[in-house]
Amino acid sequence: MTANFVIATLFAAGSALAHVAPQSRPQIPKPVSVFVHTDDTGVAEELAARQTSVKDLSEALTSRKKLFTVVDDEEKSEIQVDVRGRGLTVPKVVLGLGPRPGESTIGSAPTKNAELSIRVSVTSRDLRAELKNKNKANDNPRGWKSAADDLADQLEKWLLEHYWAAIGKADLAR
Repeated sequence: MTANFVIATLFAAGSALAHVAPQSRPQIPKPVSVFVHTDDTGVAEELAARQTSVKDLSEALTSRKKLFTVVDDEEKSEIQVDVRGRGLTVPKVVLGLGPRPGESTIGSAPTKNAELSIRVSVTSRDLRAELKNKNKANDNPRGWKSAADDLADQLEKWLLEHYWAAIGKADLAR
């Protein structure tokens, strides 16, 4: 009898949950046009690296067709993404890493993090963001492409939280 009651209760709870509306994400009426670029200044090697990251980020955004349309003209874009920097940084403090008693420090070098940073700005609104990859691109077999993918994920989240929310509020104010 108790087992039948438990089964009936679970079935009723499952049926009730099926009628609860799922948590809604903002509806996106159309893909947002994005212009990805970098400035032409800097040392040739660093400029070439940033240009490669422009290409990688453009590809990562293009793969998200429902959200982004990558355009090659800034005038046709709603959002501009400026690849600001790409380089290896050495963290100031690395906890837990280092020689253990009795181990040699010869040949060991500080751990370096691959860091890709972008600035996002919106043409029609006063919205801006500075984003940096959060993943460990050095440890990933895809390297800098994984950093671009991580930034595309962050840009997608930023778009849903800020850009479409601002547009929705503007439409409600009309």
